[in-house]
Amino acid sequence: DNLVYRAGFARSIRQARQMVSHGLIAVDGKKVDIPSYPVRPGQVITLKEAYRTNEMFKQAFLELKSFDLPYVEKSFDNWSATLIR
Repeated sequence: DNLVYRAGFARSIRQARQMVSHGLIAVDGKKVDIPSYPVRPGQVITLKEAYRTNEMFKQAFLELKSFDLPYVEKSFDNWSATLIR
């Protein structure tokens, strides 16, 4: 849930935890519903395709384009974030 929040999929850590718990997030293409799921460097976090058209998620992800972290690489075309280190 922390990386979901840091990548910009959610506006708050609570919203990120709920997104993960409800199964809206995938890591390397596999559904993840455990907020404490350990993500290793090189793994890709994505929002499931069915939810990419949701205005709330779209605004949160696209508004945070300027918020860059050195350990997360974002792809706005694929709705994904990769943990670098």
